[in-house]
Amino acid sequence: MENSRAFTLAALILAFVSCVAALLVVPEVRCMVGLDPSLLAQDARCKARPAAGTGIAASWRSGGGSQPLDVSAEARVIHIRTRFNDVEQAMESGLYGSVRKEITGISGDSAYATIYVGDGEIPKIRARVYSGDRRTSMQAYYEGGELLFVYRTVARILPSGPSDIEQERYYFGPEGMIRWLDTRREPVSPSSDRFRDRGREVAAFASTLLGGSRTDDPVIAF
Repeated sequence: MENSRAFTLAALILAFVSCVAALLVVPEVRCMVGLDPSLLAQDARCKARPAAGTGIAASWRSGGGSQPLDVSAEARVIHIRTRFNDVEQAMESGLYGSVRKEITGISGDSAYATIYVGDGEIPKIRARVYSGDRRTSMQAYYEGGELLFVYRTVARILPSGPSDIEQERYYFGPEGMIRWLDTRREPVSPSSDRFRDRGREVAAFASTLLGGSRTDDPVIAF
């Protein structure tokens, strides 16, 4: 009986030692327990790694999936898309009234704005500028008087009807533009001068639209 117990204990100890030895073959494990100093300089391998898919930032990735995005900006974009869908659905349901005003002071053959009104606020303004056979449309979306989103399209006017040739999307937060998808639907770097300049330009245009829409003047002057 004693021999049987001793054999069982020895087998358990041997199994435990084998598991530990197997784990120590893994470089990351050797690094963490300090058995492989050569790995200590390799931060990417030596730092403790969170489990895949954990953490709020893990779900916000760029198109290539390699660079984490600003979580606050992503949350804002999700809110903007929800607001966009709500406004468009309300328009389709006929819940908004509309007012049309001419636009002056910008280049083009003619221009006008359609202001949509609902529940005492202006959720959307669509400005259209005609120049030759082209029509540029700027659809600005607001919430509580705050600019959220501008959808810009350029269409060529054909006998069969307008055909879009350009599309751009501008997303805004309280601090200004947070995302710009260019005509290829690719994001423009927020740190670029191009991004900053376009953000100010689009925000100023949308602000003038909103201010002119709130007056009794039948014309929005730029």
